[in-house]
Amino acid sequence: MGKTQAITYGALSCVAALAASALVYTMREPFAIVATSAFPLLSLGCALASVRQLPPEHPADARQRYPLPWKLFAIMALGGLISGVSGSFMPTVAYMGSIHRITATGLFGVLTLGLVAVSRKRQDARMLAVITVPIALASLLLIPFAEGWFAYAVSFLAKLAFIFFTFLMLLIMTRIVHRFSVPSLRLFALTRFFTELPLLAGVLTQRWLMGSGLASDMTVRVAMCLGGIVLLLICILIWKSEKSVNDDWGAAGVTIEGSVHTPTEAERIERRADELGRRFDLTRREQEIMLLVTQGKTRAQIEAELFLSENTVKTHIRHGYAKMGIHSKEEARALFNETS
Repeated sequence: MGKTQAITYGALSCVAALAASALVYTMREPFAIVATSAFPLLSLGCALASVRQLPPEHPADARQRYPLPWKLFAIMALGGLISGVSGSFMPTVAYMGSIHRITATGLFGVLTLGLVAVSRKRQDARMLAVITVPIALASLLLIPFAEGWFAYAVSFLAKLAFIFFTFLMLLIMTRIVHRFSVPSLRLFALTRFFTELPLLAGVLTQRWLMGSGLASDMTVRVAMCLGGIVLLLICILIWKSEKSVNDDWGAAGVTIEGSVHTPTEAERIERRADELGRRFDLTRREQEIMLLVTQGKTRAQIEAELFLSENTVKTHIRHGYAKMGIHSKEEARALFNETS
């Protein structure tokens, strides 16, 4: 699955989640209870259907060990904690945090689909980080003023930032698994652990603050505002400190004996594509399309994978051929295989 497909399908699933939640909201008992109970089975069915359509995952190489991306997990834990505490200023309606989360999920899906449609020439998951930080910062700065209906706005902003953040982390994990052939089960299980457990800790802290009455104390609110900003800055510093922030985050497989990274086939292919792009001054979209061409993908398959029109794909292929001085898929494949 290509990057554009992953972002688009993920956004569509978020919109579907909001639609399903809204449908249940319109139901009466016992139908709402039955429908809610059926969601886990429906989710499991969707997961099984997805697994059947995806190519089988390569088994773990016994000669390699697979480090864990602890910096990513640290960011996830901090983000989950901030999000969990964000509902501390709605003492009258405790369940609104869950409603805000599902609403924010749907809004995220709509906004992301809009970004994909607008920026078709260049898809970069880092745009989610650019969006997440200001939303999270705004929600933290507004904590001291979270009174009445405005408290719901603060909570919603925090949930929206967390959804953007979570989706970004999942995309990074997906890239690690794909490019470096890292076994996915342990990685994604720990991803959920390091987001949901701190989120639960934040919710428990929220309930304690509400029960003790400290949530209405202005000193406590200011302290939470400053504490949240500090945690956010720590997340940014961890992000900036990772030299391979767009690469493996230290999770790529290394040999057991010498702790030396051995490039996977997917990694070698991407490196050759990058070299071609620099050599012939290809745009990121041209490079992406030419890589698919060399893999034997038809124009229709490229259109489906990148969600581009027929004319757009034709134009990019024509420009790519012109820059590389070739005229056919065979020449493109030969040139690609020559690149070391």
